[in-house]
Amino acid sequence: MGKFYLYLIITIVLLGFAIFNFITQRYWQGAGDLFVGLIGIFITVGTYSDLKKKS
Repeated sequence: MGKFYLYLIITIVLLGFAIFNFITQRYWQGAGDLFVGLIGIFITVGTYSDLKKKS
């Protein structure tokens, strides 16, 4: 479960950076952070699903 929480925290931080960049009108940087954050969401959900299957 530790890996799941690590990915979850990293994803939340990346999405926070994306929101901050959109607020400060750095749209391209915000779009990149949002894209990486979405990839992080898929990794987090996949890790959670794998851990659920093992237990």
